Amino acid sequence: MAHNPRLIALSVFCIAALVLGKAPLAATAPPPTPVGGSFFDQFDDPKLFNDPVKSRWKTSGTVTVANGTVTIGNPANNMENVWIISAAEYKGSFTMEVRARLLSQPRMWGGYGLWFRMPSITGIYRDGGSGYTFDYVYGYRGATLLRWPNSYPIGPKAPIAIDGRWHVLKVVARGSQFQCFVDGQLVTQGTDSQYPSGHLGIGTCYRGCVQVDWVRVTVP
Repeated sequence: MAHNPRLIALSVFCIAALVLGKAPLAATAPPPTPVGGSFFDQFDDPKLFNDPVKSRWKTSGTVTVANGTVTIGNPANNMENVWIISAAEYKGSFTMEVRARLLSQPRMWGGYGLWFRMPSITGIYRDGGSGYTFDYVYGYRGATLLRWPNSYPIGPKAPIAIDGRWHVLKVVARGSQFQCFVDGQLVTQGTDSQYPSGHLGIGTCYRGCVQVDWVRVTVP
């Protein structure tokens, strides 16, 4: 059967037009970072805490949940940088309260900090992340309010005793103004506007190990 050259050429042209004119498949965009709200976590559900999808926390290092507490760090081998960080991002004002006690010994720089306004889920201290920390650390011999990286102080150091008893640490963030409390007493405060929003967390530094009873975050 004879082939019509003009018909063949027209068919090839139509196929090429369809192929070339087809829009490329759009890449799947990552899910948006959730915006955080108020919560009170007593760490009484280990399964939920460790669920990679449903948990409000992302973790790194030796983190264990048992008997209604979460232990951040390993008392037997605690040189690693260990943390829990909120999956959600907090914008604007919030209050973060943590009831915790140090398990690490008073040596070197062992301690922990309340982390906030972190642009990414990356540990601060030795991990090189950014944000602010309210630190309860042996090496500082008191409580400090710092901007990271490079541990830049944005408030005066509070010369308080560092011990292994249970304490409630609190950060109140109102815009660029921060107030930090230990057991209800204002110990330091500062102002800085470099990080207007970000994640919240608790992390240890250099031989630090901390046990956390609960975390309360309030968004006005």
